[in-house]
Formats: sequence, structure tokens, C-alpha cells
Amino acid sequence: MALSEDQLKQLAGVLFLLKTPKPTPLPKPANTDTTADPASLASKLKGIPTDAQFKDFGVGVIDFAGGVNSPKVWLNNGNTPWRVASTDKLGILLGLVQLRDDVRKVKDTGIISTAPDFDDLFKTIWKRSSSDVVKKILRFPPRISTMFDLSITPPDFLGSNIALDRHMLANLGDLDWPDLKSRTFWERMWLVGAQSDDVCSTSCVSEMGIPYMVAVQRAYGLFDAGHGMHMLLGDGYSGFTKDTPVSTATNAPTFRKPTLQEANKVTDIYFEGATPSKWSVEPGSAAALTAYMLALMQDKLPDKKGCDTLKTVLADETADTTTSLILEGVNDVSTVTKAITKLGILDPTKPQAKRGQVSIRAEFAYIEAAGLKFAVMAAGIQPKKVSGSTVDEETLGQALGKAVFNALKGP
Repeated sequence: MALSEDQLKQLAGVLFLLKTPKPTPLPKPANTDTTADPASLASKLKGIPTDAQFKDFGVGVIDFAGGVNSPKVWLNNGNTPWRVASTDKLGILLGLVQLRDDVRKVKDTGIISTAPDFDDLFKTIWKRSSSDVVKKILRFPPRISTMFDLSITPPDFLGSNIALDRHMLANLGDLDWPDLKSRTFWERMWLVGAQSDDVCSTSCVSEMGIPYMVAVQRAYGLFDAGHGMHMLLGDGYSGFTKDTPVSTATNAPTFRKPTLQEANKVTDIYFEGATPSKWSVEPGSAAALTAYMLALMQDKLPDKKGCDTLKTVLADETADTTTSLILEGVNDVSTVTKAITKLGILDPTKPQAKRGQVSIRAEFAYIEAAGLKFAVMAAGIQPKKVSGSTVDEETLGQALGKAVFNALKGP
């Protein structure tokens, strides 16, 4: 592919990570009011940070009673970084919808149209950046031809033109690498969000590349450790089986083993063998998860089409998707009529448990019930002693959902 300097400038100008001026990061969420007003969100939730069950967790609550563009926000321990496990799969899905937006904008220029040209462009264009984070994409670039159908207008994920058979997909069980060739990219995206399948998640990271995924999360401001924003998925979620074809097509390429992982410091300890570690490739904080939720509900990731896709592939209130502890807690006292969720679960193996490591949960949940519209983001949900008795992490997550719902509903 031979492109002129003017053409390359035009293409770089439409790409999220290369455009000028640089993307504006999402604002860090902050409490919108104080406890001075009895009707304020802070006043309604004042019991959360003093409750022994919840006071140590990172928690973000958004009340959308005034509409998605006039939310009330409340945070407790919002800056604290924890391992958030599969909740960080939000980073995979964000990277993919942002990449689709890039592909569509490039095709709209009319400069290139074929799959080989797209692959070539997305291998090389990143050298035009002055950012080391963006230049790193050159070492493991997105492979456009195995993710997108470029023959349609606008381009979209392969298989997205066929309605998802959610019930069939939900009953596949955990997939292994040889199973993936029979699943379209669009189906695998749904399995990432709605079923939290680890192999599907790693396969999507394989096609997109860790460097692009990381650069997108940083550009959105989801990772800015100095300001309490700690969401930065930096790896896949499973082992890798080499020589696995991406589809059943003749001479289909094989999946690529993800490389260039990135880890960052967290609060909790995980044992790598016998060695305790406070580094994680799955970090997150309530502040960052709250920023993501606000942008999702306000159609800013990167726009309404992107957010509609994210909402489609995340878990909901139905039995075909994974559950949420927040949703379960609310369901104990009311009926959840709509939900958009992503639960994270990290459980220790027996040797790790003997060394003192405990389970941890994270939550990202938008809920509609009894006329309320709100979201709860939580990190660091771990077993703890309350009034002399140990309460497990699942019970605590459910109790948090119930407590927030009751506080918002009022007497």
C-alpha cells in the first residue's frame, strides 16, 4: 500500500489516538453534594461509610433520577486501587468499540477499502505518534481483517449482521481455544461481556492487541494513578493454545499469543506461587469504574453507537447472562426491571487460601427497580468480620446493593 504524506496525515487525523488535539480524558467523578441537605445523595448514603460491612470498600453510586445528563454522584474510598478481576473486561469491550469507530472513520475517507490495506495501515500508522504508549502499538497491532466485515457500510464486527442466539450461547459452557473457530467475533464479544468467558476474552485481546487496548484506556483517563483513576486491563484472562485458527475459513490465520502485558499496584495481595504480590494486570478503582458508567449512560464511549453496542454485550437482568451481586441484593427487596452489569470474581486456590489470601469481588451495575434508576460500582468486596462473625463476599455485595436501593427509595 503506497499512500502520500497528505493521505497519511488525513488518516491519522481521524484516528482516536492520533488526532489533534488529543482526546479529552473523562472527568474524574466527584461527590455532587454534601450531607448538609437531608435530601442530598450524600445524606441518603451517609450510613455506608460508617457501616462495618462496607466502610473499607471502594464504592461509587450514581443516582439518575434527574436523567442521565444530570446525575448525582457519591464516592467512598474512590481512589483506592483493587484487583477487579473480570470487571476489567470492560477495557476489552471499550477498546473494541473504539477500534470500530477508528475503522469506520478511515473507511469514510475513501482512501483505503480492502482488508489487506486496513491491516497494513493499522500495523504502521502508529509510528506517527510522539507518544511512547501509542508507538508501542507497532509491536502488536490490531488485526482488522479478522475482526471486521469491511464489505458493509459502515464496517462492523464479523457476525454482527446475524441476530445473537443468546440462549444457545449461554448454554455453551466455558469455551476452549479449538471451540472459537465456530464462533463469530460478534458472538465472542457477547460471551466476553454477558458470560465473562475467559478464553473468548483472551481471543479478543489477541486480535486487538494489548498495546491498543491499554492506550485507549489511558486516553480516556481511566488510568491516571496520581488522581485515583486505576482501571487498566493489561492482559488476557486465560492460557493460550497456539496454532488455533480464528475461523473455519480455508487458510484462516491463527490467534496470536498476547504480549506486552502491563501490571500496576493494587491494595490487595495475591500470591504468585509462594510470593505475595501487590501488582495486578486487572486493577481498578471505584472512581474509574464510576467514570466509565457515567460515560456509558451519556453515550460517550465513543458515541451512542458505541454505547449501544456495549449495553448489548454486557450482562443484564435475564437468565441468559451472568448475575450481579448488586442486582441480587436489590432483587431481595424489589424487582429489577432493567440491568447492565459486569461482575468480577477472584477466588484463591487452596494453597493461596492457606497463606491468607481471600476472595474478592468487584461490581459495575446499572439498575432500574421500583421507579429508581441508579448505578453502583464497587471494588475490594472481601470477606470480613462483622460483630464477631465472618461475612462472605457474596453476602456483602448483595447487602450493599440492598442498602443503596433502600437508601435511595427512602421510608
